[in-house]
Amino acid sequence: MDDAKLGRTIRVIRLRLGLTQRDLGRRARQSQQQISRLERGHLDAVTLRALRAVLAALGASLELRLRWRGPELDRLLDAEHAQIVAAVTDVLRTHGWEVLHEWTFNHYGERGAIDLVAWHPAARAILIVEVKSDLVDLQDLLGTLDRKARIAGAVLVPERGWLPAAVGRLVVVPEHPTLRAKVARHEAVLRPTLPARNREIRAWLRTPNGSLAGIWFVRTNRPGPRRASSGRRDGRAANAATPASSTDRRGAAAAP
Repeated sequence: MDDAKLGRTIRVIRLRLGLTQRDLGRRARQSQQQISRLERGHLDAVTLRALRAVLAALGASLELRLRWRGPELDRLLDAEHAQIVAAVTDVLRTHGWEVLHEWTFNHYGERGAIDLVAWHPAARAILIVEVKSDLVDLQDLLGTLDRKARIAGAVLVPERGWLPAAVGRLVVVPEHPTLRAKVARHEAVLRPTLPARNREIRAWLRTPNGSLAGIWFVRTNRPGPRRASSGRRDGRAANAATPASSTDRRGAAAAP
């Protein structure tokens, strides 16, 4: 949607709700002049925070879509997702977990897929893992994770004979300062539902006991840049995706 169309859309919704620009400005804590700029499509003169406030006041939301080199961006995102899945799978199997990838379900009309479902036979523990390259809609994420964990618990018992004594729910994201900062900003929302972080998660994965829910930041080794002189990749490119906790297996202290 271009700037002009977005402005027209804001105006149409405002009029449909019977609001003046001044009314909308009061609701969004913005000036009437700011509302006018938005409706005329002058988005370059408005901050993203102000735009989101206005849309929230209208009961609307903004979904940003980034385009870059056509399908290449989708392949790039898929590659990052696959790296994280591989890294998590490696850690889980090291600690004796059986792992199912892209486990699909159809439970009383509720359909979907879970990135990773794992079972620890010795501890009789089930783990539900959702992998995200970014954290966008936190409320939707929390609701979806809860729904999938509930369905998995109901379906896996008859399907696999897994009767759990311990249950874990994890959202796994790339180890990146931006995502660390985003989680820190939304701790009030995330902590009550996903309180555990890396150190506690790694300990639970080694010895599952009781319930666990948390956010796990996983580090991956991405391919290095190509050398202009030889065209070969940096030597680090050969390394597979490695989770932040992989240093445990090498005897070094892992980052919290």
